[in-house]
Amino acid sequence: MSPRLRRRGTAALLTLLFAGLFVGLRSIPVSQCEFLHYDTDPNAASLSGEEELCSVAPVPFLNVAEQPFPVALEEESFERLPDGRMELLFRLLDPSGEDLLPHELALTHTKRVHFMLIDGQLGSYHHLHPEPLGNSGLYRVRFHPRSEDYRYFAEFVPKRTRQLAIADGFLDTGVRNPENWLVDLPIEMSLEGLDSRVRANRDHRIKLRLRHEDGKPLPLGKTMNAYAHLVAFEDTLSGYAHMHPLTVDPAITEEAEMEFLFHPTKPGHFRIWVQIFANGRDHFRSFDVEVL
Repeated sequence: MSPRLRRRGTAALLTLLFAGLFVGLRSIPVSQCEFLHYDTDPNAASLSGEEELCSVAPVPFLNVAEQPFPVALEEESFERLPDGRMELLFRLLDPSGEDLLPHELALTHTKRVHFMLIDGQLGSYHHLHPEPLGNSGLYRVRFHPRSEDYRYFAEFVPKRTRQLAIADGFLDTGVRNPENWLVDLPIEMSLEGLDSRVRANRDHRIKLRLRHEDGKPLPLGKTMNAYAHLVAFEDTLSGYAHMHPLTVDPAITEEAEMEFLFHPTKPGHFRIWVQIFANGRDHFRSFDVEVL
């Protein structure tokens, strides 16, 4: 074989090797805070004394029903408090069944655990952050129930693996007449990019537009170190897509816009919940999309 043909053969082999490696890495069920996309947030480090291991790298819809993660949430107690809130005490277990302690979890978007609740009709969504009870292995989360039953997804990143883990399950609140939780907010929201044909297994850029109804400056603050977060669920509650803005520092005037990347991995009806922080509290609005 001539040197030229040998060089061409080597180049072709390397191309195939790296293409296969890229496809393999893309198929790993990890999210924003994982070994491919680690960034250090100096502000988080200065506040907490440790690095925050996150980025805005887009991630597809995670179907945990078909591809469960080898971790678990073990319920210790679940009861209603005198003020009407529900309190859940739980443990997070690693693949060997051992407790995952707080110091063993990385900070991801300023928190160690992201606890998402969605009801069976996709009509009530909570994004909560459980607090550890010392170093006992117990975590506590409290919330005002807005529905009788919920599906939960507990998202965290063990420092040992540096890869996303999700524990999922169901909660029955026993609340038959939940309180009205809608709060008036003079901010118009729209999601552009969902009107055209949205197909599974493709990237879709969607743009969140915010505008104050009275032409005043938007009273936005940051939540989890961003001005907005999007989480998409579908009818069977098989999983979710947790999206962070590609626009890291948008201009905030009487209007604002941020781009996100939505990558559904299955067809069906999806509801995308937008979360913003304004006037001292979190606010949520939902948008529906049909994926072909």
